[in-house]
Amino acid sequence: MVTFQLVEATDEILRYEYYPEDDRSAAPGIIVVDKTRMAVDMRKPAEKDVFRPASDEEKAAMQAGLNAMREKRGDPPLPQDILDKMTQAAGKYVYLDPAMQRIADAFYSGNPTDGGKVE
Repeated sequence: MVTFQLVEATDEILRYEYYPEDDRSAAPGIIVVDKTRMAVDMRKPAEKDVFRPASDEEKAAMQAGLNAMREKRGDPPLPQDILDKMTQAAGKYVYLDPAMQRIADAFYSGNPTDGGKVE
């Protein structure tokens, strides 16, 4: 479970703090919505968040997806050594990802959220 709350709203950005397991005794993570760029980014992971590296199967799926996009554009596939470098650091944060997805969904639907919880 992760909770998040809006802590700053300006004409340019929305800044959220998120808390793994709603533990406010540890440093929160920071998620920023850039209204100008229409982008949602992580600025800092929460102190108690956990990064999980992508599995070999997930990396292979990413590499296949990259080459499928290139093929659609008429570009040749990337060499395997470049694909390996591009996906070696792939993975996700256990708590950041669901909070960021909920914030992004609300923002892109035109109804930015003040906060919430993802189970």
